[in-house]
Amino acid sequence: MVEDHETVATEDRLSEPQKSPLISVISVSFNAVGTIEDTLRSVANSTYSNVEHIVIDGGSTDGTLELIKAHEAELAKWISEPDKGIFHAMNKGLDLATGDLVTFLNADDQHPEDALDIVARISMKNRADIYYGEMLKSRDMNGEEKRMRVRPDLSLMPRTMGLFHPATFMSRSVFDKIGRFDERYQFSADYDLLLRAYLAGVHFHYITEPLAIFRVGGKSGMDHRSYVEGYRILKAHDTGHQKAMRKLILKAWVKEKLYKLTNGGELFGKRRVERRIQSKWAPSE
Repeated sequence: MVEDHETVATEDRLSEPQKSPLISVISVSFNAVGTIEDTLRSVANSTYSNVEHIVIDGGSTDGTLELIKAHEAELAKWISEPDKGIFHAMNKGLDLATGDLVTFLNADDQHPEDALDIVARISMKNRADIYYGEMLKSRDMNGEEKRMRVRPDLSLMPRTMGLFHPATFMSRSVFDKIGRFDERYQFSADYDLLLRAYLAGVHFHYITEPLAIFRVGGKSGMDHRSYVEGYRILKAHDTGHQKAMRKLILKAWVKEKLYKLTNGGELFGKRRVERRIQSKWAPSE
């Protein structure tokens, strides 16, 4: 594995988009009527124009399709049909993608308007296999959006997911080298894919700018099944950290059950829970 990093001068924009890389943005959706329009607009409003936006919908019935159709002119391709899960849908998106770089932006996430421009510009100067950046977590709190900037840590990959999938851009050659998403994993196939890339020694390039906005929901606990899959992935690749992950499964299960039993923590005092959450979040940027 090779890694380097770069800080971006935001005023330095690409002036010749015809010479710039085509970026395929693949968005997977299912009954996402409340969030998908923000996702579609974030790509359409990008300062970078050489974009191929592909939407893979799982057969939504809640009005999502009407929104997709309303933005059809901004999309390169879209399909709506039943699938076998999110990573099956992502692999279907890869079948349609023709870009030099590929990223996955789900139907409740967004790109900052200059994110694609930043990635394209850096990819033209610094050839790498995978470009990854920072992320803004977004939470609605009493009608006000608050954001928290979080940073990746590539060194964590042999133990856990150290990157943010929505803020990661992969060259098509990576998929040719290591394959696609392993659909046996329903929760953590993105970790498996990036860990395979890490272990294969591909060139990672860290961009010290936010490349995605991730919407955080109300549920604070994690699904313990993602830890079960994490254990299986670490064991399959024999990274030496599977025992530590196994210990986390029980902790995650307990946290998940407590969340449900306390109605999201409200039995401990709703205002107390709200104050604890608010103390961790900065005002929207």
